[in-house]
Amino acid sequence: LRNPLNQQLPRKFKFSFSACEADCAQALLHDCGVVAVNRDGRHGFMVKAAGGLGHKPREAIVVEEFIPESELLFSLEALVALHNRYSDRTKRAKSRIKFLVERFGEQGFLEKYREEFERTKQALAAQAYPKGEWRQQTGGEAPGPGAPRKLFAQHQPGLFVFPIALPIGDMTPVQLRGIAALLRAHGLNEIHTTQDQNLAIFNVPQEKVTALRSGLAELGLREPVTGDNVVACPGTSTCRLGITTSTEFAPQLSGGKADLRIRVSGCHNGCAQPETGDIGIYGEGKRMHGKLVPHYQMYFAGSGMSGGALALKGPSLPVVRIKQAIERVQAAHLASGEASFFTWARAQAPDYLKQLLADLAEVKAEDLQSVMHDYGVASDFRVLNLGGGECAGVSQTLIGSNFFEAAHEREYRNALVFQRKYDEAAHCNEAILRLLGSGIAQLLGGVRQDDLNQIAEQLQQLAPGAIADEFARLANALANGAEISTDMLAAISADVDGWTIKAAAFATGKDAQLDLTEALPKAV
Repeated sequence: LRNPLNQQLPRKFKFSFSACEADCAQALLHDCGVVAVNRDGRHGFMVKAAGGLGHKPREAIVVEEFIPESELLFSLEALVALHNRYSDRTKRAKSRIKFLVERFGEQGFLEKYREEFERTKQALAAQAYPKGEWRQQTGGEAPGPGAPRKLFAQHQPGLFVFPIALPIGDMTPVQLRGIAALLRAHGLNEIHTTQDQNLAIFNVPQEKVTALRSGLAELGLREPVTGDNVVACPGTSTCRLGITTSTEFAPQLSGGKADLRIRVSGCHNGCAQPETGDIGIYGEGKRMHGKLVPHYQMYFAGSGMSGGALALKGPSLPVVRIKQAIERVQAAHLASGEASFFTWARAQAPDYLKQLLADLAEVKAEDLQSVMHDYGVASDFRVLNLGGGECAGVSQTLIGSNFFEAAHEREYRNALVFQRKYDEAAHCNEAILRLLGSGIAQLLGGVRQDDLNQIAEQLQQLAPGAIADEFARLANALANGAEISTDMLAAISADVDGWTIKAAAFATGKDAQLDLTEALPKAV
């Protein structure tokens, strides 16, 4: 948690870890997804990166088909470093790692990843790594995305995962306290929230299952049943980005006899992950006959698990017609005889689902009044722009991120010194000066530069005095070009660390809101 590299990333960075190749944690849609694999009897991992949903969904790409566990941390840190170094800090909507694939192209992204990987591997070569406990698989059924929806046998003989259904994730305080009391009464001490907005009790002995069911029934709770796999984001109930009343509408929907996964989001940011559901929808407003009408954009046949893909985009329909549309699609699927909705939907002609629902998309002028209201709302529909949503990150000051990246370089430098790689360690000192010198220049209204001499000249113009003078001296010392000795490197590193502390004091003097404590050398 205190790795300097992680302290001021451009935006969030989501990991998923799947313990087998079924990939129930859905690497396809994460910034970084790790999947345990077995290749010809060798245990290791596949690593995917740059996936994401929201307004520009993108499937993750494979950066490592197979990597041994001894090198996994190098790969993960390289991806975080790539995000930290290149992702856009000025435009929040484009500051996720998936946009680097768009910016550099898939091949360019992979090349930059390989560069970071080799550098990270060199710096962290002496660092211990966690060793996994590898097992032979004992079951033939995958739990499914996020968690199982039925009593599910664990690999430990006689123990089960027991799921508890929570309609769109809601429960009362009485139910929450009741579950806690029930677990204590039966000596159970592990319960998880799940991706499908349910709960899952772990390590339940077979002989306690009946008592658990009875106790939950007294609380008005039960296990999941066919059709109730419906997930919704908060929508307009609390989220400032919400456009439609997703929490009001979702309970009216059903996955039907095929137990389809229904995912309902109140806006295009897609926090309920509509692109990964069998049927997913997100709220939007569309102008029709001069009036704003609440709609849901539909998606079909998504799955983030192994062999899956992001959903196919369907039509956008008025809110009041969505339930009918879902039921019509479900009926067509059941009539086909194909068990898998994913397989069935993807076997259809590209415009099949659009044509199937074409009449529901059409709104005549005389029908306008019947589609004007969002579900559960008496007044005419309108979209309110209230700013950042519940998942919004806070923009970080550029100079702050530079100090934390410099701290990351300092850790690499110290690791390389320990390995007696003095020239590489000296390059880390250059990187520290480049980051902090350019950051201070920008704090004072200057521009970003990468050449140390140019940064020194800019600092002399913007902040003449000790900070600029010492920076110039250190830049000249590092530009000497001669082979560096242990003593020379130690002296320059101490001076760079000393200047870092002075630079931090200078920066916080200009911006009192900066907190750089965790980014500074611990001792000089």
